[in-house]
Amino acid sequence: MILGFKRKFPWGEPTLFKEKINYCLDKVNTLDRAMFPKVHSIRKGNRWKPGMLIHLAYGQRTKQYKCFQLATAKTVQAVRIYTDIKEVWVAKVGIGDSYIYDFNPLTKVQVEMLAINDGFDSVDLFWKWFNVDVDGQIISWVGKIYL
Repeated sequence: MILGFKRKFPWGEPTLFKEKINYCLDKVNTLDRAMFPKVHSIRKGNRWKPGMLIHLAYGQRTKQYKCFQLATAKTVQAVRIYTDIKEVWVAKVGIGDSYIYDFNPLTKVQVEMLAINDGFDSVDLFWKWFNVDVDGQIISWVGKIYL
């Protein structure tokens, strides 16, 4: 399944998501040491399952489509993001394809870690990007889970 990424944030700065993902998966040091790798992506909905093949790409549904990396969804965790109160709640991961949807809030430190692991340089940029509530999933190609 295709997992598309934007090249720029809505405010114009480059996301560097491709470089952060490639750094994480290929261990190719193309990034400045101040940057962190992107180890997962947060998406609305509930369509991802562990073990699914991920086509990490730019320009999905356009003539500029470019798959820049293939990976496997090692873990998929349900997430709820509440922008008005700036809280993130995640569900505990069950065994196999079954999930326990018992949501628990992340601490501020965990939210900062989530933001950095999702490719943002700060939690402020994370909240700037997620400016509407999200009921979705954290898709990780390295097996990262929270709680």
